[in-house]
Amino acid sequence: MRIPAWTEDELVLAGALVVRNGWRELRTRDPEVQELSELLRSLPLHTAEARALPGFRSLDSVSRKTTDFMTNHSAYTGKATRCGKPNPAHDPGFHQA
Repeated sequence: MRIPAWTEDELVLAGALVVRNGWRELRTRDPEVQELSELLRSLPLHTAEARALPGFRSLDSVSRKTTDFMTNHSAYTGKATRCGKPNPAHDPGFHQA
């Protein structure tokens, strides 16, 4: 089983962290990342099987999501992340509609 995509509710919570942090990413040692990871792992938004996966909404995945938000902000001058979107160059079976 693969880790499920983030729901809109999960994205809103992660995005709120970034906004409160001045549109800067938060790292895994940040207490807010730790709290959000624990919350997301406890919410019944996904099956118990999905929530039991080791990487499900881990500290690393929550921190990465904050990086996605930061790098896609209009004021960010570096290269934006893909935000979890498939990369056609790495997936020959991917076809955009």
